[in-house]
Amino acid sequence: MKKEFLQKHPFTLAVFFFTVVTVIFNISFLKEIFNNSFTTTYGIDTVLVQYFAESAYQHILSGNNPFQFNQTILYPFGTATVLGETGIIHAFYFLLLRPFLSPYASLLAIVCINLFLCQLVMYALLRRLKVRPVVSALFAVVYAFAPFVSV
Repeated sequence: MKKEFLQKHPFTLAVFFFTVVTVIFNISFLKEIFNNSFTTTYGIDTVLVQYFAESAYQHILSGNNPFQFNQTILYPFGTATVLGETGIIHAFYFLLLRPFLSPYASLLAIVCINLFLCQLVMYALLRRLKVRPVVSALFAVVYAFAPFVSV
């Protein structure tokens, strides 16, 4: 019965496996998001990402162009902050999550969503290349989380 389920529904099992792995590896992030208690200390790069994402979000809400030239930074020269920051690629998720969560919680949720989607897309790619389901799931997890496991 167990083998039959695995052979008939490998994608469903992989989605469940990816969900469990993502929750286990990011349990501290998820606790912070759902408890709304941010005890993690974070560096200046996190503060800058939050600032740039929030400023782009506020520009979109007010009907302004989020890619506009900003003269409040590096006055009097100014800069286009959104073009120099990769956080704009998360704008779609940020627009959906920001009304319900703080900027920091929204970014944490985006990280968890991206890790899950990364696993899912790599699994689909490997399955398309005719790699066995178990090996595909294992390589998908390694692919998604390997950049974060550093010494």
